[in-house]
Amino acid sequence: MKLTINVLAVILVFLYFQDYAESIRANHRNHRLKSKSRKDLKGKKKTSPKKKSKIDTTDTRPLVAKIEVSNAPDLDVITTVNFNPDGSALIHITGTTNLMCEAPDSDNGIEANCELTIKESCDPSALNLFSRDMDDDPWMGGVNYFITDPTTTETKSAFRLDYGLTSSATRGSAMVVSIGSSSYCGILGHFPSSFRTLTAKVGKYPEYAGSKDFDPAGTIGITFGIDGTFTYSFNLRGLEENCEGCGIHVHAGVSCETHEQVKGHGWNQDFVRDLWTGAGGAVYETDGRGYASG
Repeated sequence: MKLTINVLAVILVFLYFQDYAESIRANHRNHRLKSKSRKDLKGKKKTSPKKKSKIDTTDTRPLVAKIEVSNAPDLDVITTVNFNPDGSALIHITGTTNLMCEAPDSDNGIEANCELTIKESCDPSALNLFSRDMDDDPWMGGVNYFITDPTTTETKSAFRLDYGLTSSATRGSAMVVSIGSSSYCGILGHFPSSFRTLTAKVGKYPEYAGSKDFDPAGTIGITFGIDGTFTYSFNLRGLEENCEGCGIHVHAGVSCETHEQVKGHGWNQDFVRDLWTGAGGAVYETDGRGYASG
C-alpha cells in the first residue's frame, strides 16, 4: 500500500513538472509572438485619410491678364479673376475679339465654341489649373464659355467657378482663350485695387407687406475694376435672424419709391448671364441678431 502511494506521488510530481515545462514553453512562444507583433507595428507607418487643404479666404486679391486675340495687335481683351469669400471665382472677359462665339443650345444641338480657361502655363500641353484635392477637373463642367456680339464681336461675358485655389496660387498662371484648334494666352498678375466705389444706404423694400416687421439698415458698396467687373460688399442689420442663402441683388430701376420702379435684376443681357442668383453667388447670411456682412 505504501509502495502504491509512493508510485502515485512520483506520477503526480512527473505530471506537474511536465505541465510546468509546457507552460514555460507556451509563455516563451507567446513572448516571441508579441515581440514580433510589436516589431511589425513599428515597421508599419500609420496612414490617415487625405485631408483637403483649407482655402485662405483672405487671399482674394483680383488678377488680370491682357490677351491678344486673332493675331491682331489692336484687338486686346481683358480677362479678370475676382475671388469670392466662399472660395469660388468670378471670371470675366471683355473687349473686341474678332471671334464668333456662340452660347450652347442643347435644344438645337449647338455647343459653345469659345472657352476661357486658367492653365498652368501658355504651353500648348499645359494642364488646367485647379486644386489636386479635387476629384474632378472643374474646367470640364461646361460653364467656362463666353459669347460675342455677332456684329461687333465684342464680349462682356462672365461665369463663376470654384477651382480650389487662391489668388496667390493662381498668380503667374495663364489665362487661355480657346476656339477650335486655336488658342490665345496671357499671364495673370495683380492690378490696382483702388477704383471708383458706389455706395447705397439700405432701407425697407417699398410696399413690403410681409408677416414679419423687419427694419433693415446699413450700406452696400460696389467697387469697379478696370474690366467693368466689380466687387460687391455690404454691412447690414435689422434682417431676418439666421438666414442662409438669402438673396442680395442690384436691380435695373433707379428709384425705390415703388415696387414697379425697382424693376428686375440689372445686368447687360446682350453679353452676360444673370449672375444675381444663388448659383452666381448673390447671397448673404445673417447671425442670430439679424446682422450680415460680406
